[in-house]
Amino acid sequence: MEYKGYKISLNEKTGEFTLLVNGEDYFSNKDLLTVKAAADKLVKKVFERIPAYILGCVSYYYGEGRSAAYTEVEITSISPDGDIWIIDKNKNREKHGSYRESLYKRNAKNLIILKEIQKYGDETASIEKKVDALKKKLEPVKIKKGESDA
Repeated sequence: MEYKGYKISLNEKTGEFTLLVNGEDYFSNKDLLTVKAAADKLVKKVFERIPAYILGCVSYYYGEGRSAAYTEVEITSISPDGDIWIIDKNKNREKHGSYRESLYKRNAKNLIILKEIQKYGDETASIEKKVDALKKKLEPVKIKKGESDA
């Protein structure tokens, strides 16, 4: 008999059902339902990939100083403990447990919003660079060693 792509044979002498994997005995039991359950565990559940955008400041994806950057990713799987596995266009695969709130549906509406967020993020980064440059021009207070308030 065939079950979910695996062959299950019955040994009439012993009364045992045997699950065959790649032509080799994999699991035997007198209860057919138990053998079928073993086959069920072998069948990888198909996860339909989910196209998404990820927004955040992970320099691995976005480069330095790109706090509002986004990139296209695909959610490839979700682990039993809830971690989300994603892959980017460069085939970099990452596990994200804490970035769940940074994943958004890949659609036209979200792309418009993300581009606006990116624009404001770029403006913020530019302003921060200008502030840092101005701070470097400030003249610091010079205190000689040994001077104190007392």
